[in-house]
Amino acid sequence: EYMGTSLLRSAPPMWFFVIVELAGVGAGTTLLMNRYCSIRTVGVIPYLTSWLGWFCSFSVAVVLTFDVASTMHDRCERAAVSPCGPPPLNYLPHAQLVVLWNFFYWTSFMMTWLVAPLQQSFVETGEFTFWQKCWQSFKENALFYVVAAVAGGILLGVVMATSKLSLRAIIGITLNIANVYGLFMLVCALGYALVEVPRQVWYAGNMERELRWCAFKADTMLQKIEDAKSELATAVVIVKKVEAAQQNFEPGLLRYVAEIVAKTPMDFEPRMQSYITPEESAIELENMTRGRLAGVHRRLFKAIFEIEITEMQYKRNLEHAFFVQDVIKNRTNTDHMLRSVLRTPPTSEFGKKIALIEWWWYCRIAPMGLRVIGAFLAICSILIVWSQTMLFLIAYHPNTIMSIPGLLIRIPNLDQFWLQMFMMLPLLYISWCAYYALFKLQIMTYFRMIPHCTNANSVLFAAAYLTRLATPMCYNYLRMLRQADQRDTAFSNIMGDMNVLPFLGESFNNFFPIFTICLCVFSMFHGYSLLLKWLDVPQFAYSGDEQGSSAGSQLLSRERDRAERNARNNESSAARAAASSINSGKSESGRVIELALPSDDDLARLTGSAAQRTRYDAENPPDTAPLPRGSSGAAPARPLQPPPPRPRPGGGISLFD
Repeated sequence: EYMGTSLLRSAPPMWFFVIVELAGVGAGTTLLMNRYCSIRTVGVIPYLTSWLGWFCSFSVAVVLTFDVASTMHDRCERAAVSPCGPPPLNYLPHAQLVVLWNFFYWTSFMMTWLVAPLQQSFVETGEFTFWQKCWQSFKENALFYVVAAVAGGILLGVVMATSKLSLRAIIGITLNIANVYGLFMLVCALGYALVEVPRQVWYAGNMERELRWCAFKADTMLQKIEDAKSELATAVVIVKKVEAAQQNFEPGLLRYVAEIVAKTPMDFEPRMQSYITPEESAIELENMTRGRLAGVHRRLFKAIFEIEITEMQYKRNLEHAFFVQDVIKNRTNTDHMLRSVLRTPPTSEFGKKIALIEWWWYCRIAPMGLRVIGAFLAICSILIVWSQTMLFLIAYHPNTIMSIPGLLIRIPNLDQFWLQMFMMLPLLYISWCAYYALFKLQIMTYFRMIPHCTNANSVLFAAAYLTRLATPMCYNYLRMLRQADQRDTAFSNIMGDMNVLPFLGESFNNFFPIFTICLCVFSMFHGYSLLLKWLDVPQFAYSGDEQGSSAGSQLLSRERDRAERNARNNESSAARAAASSINSGKSESGRVIELALPSDDDLARLTGSAAQRTRYDAENPPDTAPLPRGSSGAAPARPLQPPPPRPRPGGGISLFD
């Protein structure tokens, strides 16, 4: 009755607004998920699991808002001191809020500590069948759970020796430890993002700096592509060794070898394969086991994914760099259009209006408007840092409120709309900063959030850490509002007593956020870039003050020349094809005549093998294309050739040429 009919006793309009808000969060979660991955690329179960984790993490800002608003309204009615006015539109009774928080909290808890880690191991293993992957995932995570259980048992024994504990107290200890871990991550994330978010928004309209950044990335990405090719060539050599020695394997292993060979691009970079040393491709072929083959399989598909993702990043960086160059070049255009050889000019009236808006935004509004927004966000960051550092006053002056959100919600005669806005907007900014730091984090090749190129392991990793941040962030914000000490919110009921472990309880939550200001100062002076440069990680050492890599600038120039030659060749080919079609498609009398089919040479040129295309190019050299302005040399430009067909996912290896 508590879980069922109690939920139906609330007024329908109030639940209607709650459902609308949560539906909006769900729609936003879906859009963000689709920006980074899709069901087709990561699989149905990892996608749905990650979606649920992301949804729970993003929903806490909304749920906490109407939890506090509903609690403040109930508190006012119980006091009966002054008229409280109508309840909030998203008002829910306390019992129903407890049910809602139980769902979000325990779903997030199970997601972050059990479901996501098991699925991460499942998608990362190189095993061949479903049950083999399940068993390998269980073995990889069993060690962590055993160590955690032993450490928890020791801690529990120490606490039980000093005090008498109930089952609720034991649960409170578990939640307390999880909250401490999450608060540590939250402070680290905010210390980076409260500085970096305003700074990146401030610099977003500076096209010259953006172009230097693109040149810097182009140079480092090219090196990453070469490393990825070398790794794939090594994996191919290892597979060839396994294939050559398979007659010595047990019969049960041959089908696994065949599966690996079927996924291997044997002809990938044959010259690079010849330079792979025996030490680099060493593998123990005697007494081959399924586990070793799974290791080869895992190395192969990770190498294939790495080269795909690095070449895709390089291509997108070039496209962005070319667009930035166009913006810089067209700033003084009197017709207010972004004109470029690489861009097709609009022909319709609607397209011209869109192009006009685009020019005004990138050439006039964005450079100044983004700086105004960046300055406003910097002020917001300062206020959040101030509010974090003032939490220690709770221990010495319980009645003194110095945090900005806590002061805003106590403005006399505040309307319910503005009350919820003053609660939600600071929490949304804190959430944005905390999650921004996670999405910008890169852990080698293990975790990277790259738009449209993120694998299943990374979205699951993000789901696990988003859910670890969500609850500590809510508790920290509740303390900033000075609503946690009264313990009458539904969220406080779920968290329970946070002083079960005195050294990790209220005192830790009061004083540890002070370190936020230290990390912000460290980030302000590019401490992370200097640290990574000291660790010899140059691809992350760019701070924006350099003039850009000279090699990267030259690389962008060469790629721009090549792209413009291809664009001009395509335009000339299209014009010739159109003229030929008009001349051959109609006679002088206007009668339509039958067009000739493509010749065998044309088919060989377009769809033939690499050898046929090479032979055709040798027998039919292309015409010299006009060189772009400012370039030198008389080498003929190669016509744009169609890329080789890309096999479908799951049906072979997908590579970029």
